[in-house]
Amino acid sequence: MYLQGWDRFRTFPYLVHGGYELFLLLYGAKKLARFNDPYPPVYHDGEDLFDRHVAEGSCTRRFTLSLSHPRAANASDRRGLREVYYTPKG
Repeated sequence: MYLQGWDRFRTFPYLVHGGYELFLLLYGAKKLARFNDPYPPVYHDGEDLFDRHVAEGSCTRRFTLSLSHPRAANASDRRGLREVYYTPKG
């Protein structure tokens, strides 16, 4: 997770939240941030940026782990899906 510079993608007439989830969550403009990534690994890109705010109590983290059948087609080293949800305090 990182802040992105201005580009053509940012000219849409609505708020595009990609890359700004943590800021919007802490600012109060967003009530839920959701990330889903293959499992393993046990983290998503930028999760470390959220860790401090979770530890301080300014936001809450919950996650689910859905394991798929290990012999599923194209499973290779992917064993499931990890979904992480963040909400602001309160």
